[in-house]
Amino acid sequence: MKRLAASDDAKATIATARQMGVSVKMVTGDALAIAQETAKKLGMGANILDAGSLGDEKQQKTMAAAKAIENADGFAQVFLAQQQPRPIRARRNKLREQPRVYFRALTTSPRTREKTMLKSREGQKVPNVTFPIRVNDEWQKVSSDALFTDKTVVLFALPGAFTPTCSSTHLPRYNELAGVFKANGIDSVICLAVNDPFVMETWKEEQNAKDICFLPDGNGEFTEGMGLLVDKAAIGLGKRSWRYSMLVKDGLIQKMFIEPEEPGDPFKVSDADTMLKHINPDAIVPPRISFFSKPGCPHCARARKMLSEKGYRFEEIVLGCHGVSYSSLQAVTGRGTTPQVYVDGQHIGGADELTTWLAK
Repeated sequence: MKRLAASDDAKATIATARQMGVSVKMVTGDALAIAQETAKKLGMGANILDAGSLGDEKQQKTMAAAKAIENADGFAQVFLAQQQPRPIRARRNKLREQPRVYFRALTTSPRTREKTMLKSREGQKVPNVTFPIRVNDEWQKVSSDALFTDKTVVLFALPGAFTPTCSSTHLPRYNELAGVFKANGIDSVICLAVNDPFVMETWKEEQNAKDICFLPDGNGEFTEGMGLLVDKAAIGLGKRSWRYSMLVKDGLIQKMFIEPEEPGDPFKVSDADTMLKHINPDAIVPPRISFFSKPGCPHCARARKMLSEKGYRFEEIVLGCHGVSYSSLQAVTGRGTTPQVYVDGQHIGGADELTTWLAK
């Protein structure tokens, strides 16, 4: 690790890092007095420890030493080595090697850096960013202020449009509950991804998510400002957003649900139901309704009309589309007629049975 220079640039960098929630400690090979003077010029604390005093193995095991290391503002007279050096054999019996502390590495691993980065920003303002967007096939710009000032907003961020979990689970549930969020005081629900405006617009149309505001963070500026820009180059995705959700009131972040740092693409806490429960534990959630249909079926049309008139959202699984066949209908429902309606996993039946269910 390079020694921090006593300069305005270094001082500004340290101040910025602290604003981002990063704890900064000095590690230098300088003598203790020099290290303390440098720390003073950089605006750091003066609690600089002589690393040589930590070389006693017995002392290292004590709670006092551990606490001293944790509370220290830095360490002086540190010598780096890739491995513990062999003891120097003194050519003269009077010579003894001075105690020194050796570190295998002082730089953090990518995994450690990611842990530092995935911190909650609750109580802070959202990043001030201007987003290039497409409106009616024309380029426009929208600012963070326009999106969040004087509004109560739920924002959920995900790795990318058209990716599996985002398209099958994360976005669809927020889309289903958009009306419920509005009924519970939310002015807008924003879906953010590090994608370009064209991709986000196409994804919105494909998902039929007209009640969701799709926000393309194409340059990753907002996500980086949130401290949640991650590198997924290993799977060919480049820089992307970590998956999270947050509740924002008048530009101030009230609550964040950040997915845990685990391998793959964890999806445990940033879902729509978790956010809704936080906003109102007693919120009434509409039932999940799906039904099998086929083109030209009058009974299917009747079921569709009844559900729409009652204000229910529903998913229609059409035979002959996207690989769904008569065999699919038989395998799932055990019936050979349409429609076949399901509500929250319960088989209701055809249009007549749906009429009875709606009348309850």
